Amino acid sequence: MAPLTLEQQALCQQKLLLEYQQLIKILHSTLSAQHEMDVNTLLSEAKRHSTHDIVKLAYQLEQTDAALCAIHLDLYGLCVDCESNIDAAILLQTPTQPRCTECQTHDHYHHNK
Repeated sequence: MAPLTLEQQALCQQKLLLEYQQLIKILHSTLSAQHEMDVNTLLSEAKRHSTHDIVKLAYQLEQTDAALCAIHLDLYGLCVDCESNIDAAILLQTPTQPRCTECQTHDHYHHNK
């Protein structure tokens, strides 16, 4: 399991920032926001929405925001459960993945069920 290099982390950060901006834009237009909302207000509004797709977008935005926060705190690439390194190939494919392969599949953790 290879941890991220600095170049790979920078690539993940670019992907995350682009996704973050796109999700905010989509949610603003979908919710017909008359004025710019901060992210927390936007998430609250989206989660109260009756459309499953909008709620799903809100959760995607939360995951993207969490990954960007982890980068800012120098914790990106560490599993949120066991603090082991997440394989670089996984993060390059899915930059919002918060768990290592073992924790994703471990029966004790029911996050993905």
